[in-house]
Amino acid sequence: MRGRKPELAPSRNDLDAVIGAPGRLSKHAKAEWRRVMPDLTKRRILTSADLGSLESYCIAIGQVRDMERQIAQEGHVVGTTRGLRAHPGCACVCDPTDRCCNA
Repeated sequence: MRGRKPELAPSRNDLDAVIGAPGRLSKHAKAEWRRVMPDLTKRRILTSADLGSLESYCIAIGQVRDMERQIAQEGHVVGTTRGLRAHPGCACVCDPTDRCCNA
């Protein structure tokens, strides 16, 4: 789109109260939910139809944080029977990040 972006208009069906994170989310995913939910509610751009996308985003962030911690503990390279290989968690970090960025 060329030129100026249109201003985001509040939705008529916007959520007017912060909703708690679903219990099934990981610790890091819940932290991301708590970080973004107040701002999205305040800006009045989040509707109930968006909650699934928000949950998927938070799950992806949670997975990345968990894998980053595991890679930090175990190293970026692991030994296998076929020699040194990239830690399998590296793919897990890249995949959710790509999904979020390309959505």
